[in-house]
Amino acid sequence: MAPEQADDTPPWEGKLALSLLAVYFLVFLPCSRFFLSHIRLFSEYGYDVFLISALAFLVFAKKIAFGSGPSAKNPGVFSGRWKQDILIGGIAGGMVLICLPVLDGLVNIAGLDQTELFAHAEARAQSGLIFTPLQLLGKVIVHPILEQVFFTGFLLPTFSKKHNPYLIIYLAGGLFALLNFDFTLSAFTLGVISAAMYLQRGNIIASLIFEMCCRGAGILLAGFYPQVITLTVFLF
Repeated sequence: MAPEQADDTPPWEGKLALSLLAVYFLVFLPCSRFFLSHIRLFSEYGYDVFLISALAFLVFAKKIAFGSGPSAKNPGVFSGRWKQDILIGGIAGGMVLICLPVLDGLVNIAGLDQTELFAHAEARAQSGLIFTPLQLLGKVIVHPILEQVFFTGFLLPTFSKKHNPYLIIYLAGGLFALLNFDFTLSAFTLGVISAAMYLQRGNIIASLIFEMCCRGAGILLAGFYPQVITLTVFLF
């Protein structure tokens, strides 16, 4: 675990983070899920619209540094040892991707695919080919970048300077699930691992690569490994 930094965060910076969260939960989330759910921009992209708006404000207010940052106290969300960070995120994400064919193979080897529980797995599967290349780009690359810069690059360091890092890791998992409106163990775990990677590495590179792999695995899971969905339904 990276050493704890002195709490030099201005009091208003924590209030800014809470204010942005309040805007999301009181305005964007109700609009996208209920009041304006009939409008595609809000029903499908409400979270992304919020992330873009919040990040534009934070960049304008110079609350997020992307590169080396103006000082050692603000190293930037993408600064770090790129090769090591990409390797760490790639190994963690690769393990998630490898699990899909492995688990699917185990189902077939064990003969579970012939049981009633798995009989209709194919029928329940959503085609992984229904996404256009632009949609895949958004889901696997653009969305993780927006989410990790805001969640891991801004919210997490803001709160971790005032609270125990070990507690923050688990609270981050819950907050990540709430932001995604996805109350599953998989969403919670993604938030926990992202937080742990940031606190260990000091940037979002590893957690970003990991989330990209997880988002890609979700698309592959729905389109090509429906039996694994049945096997791990408690996660999703």
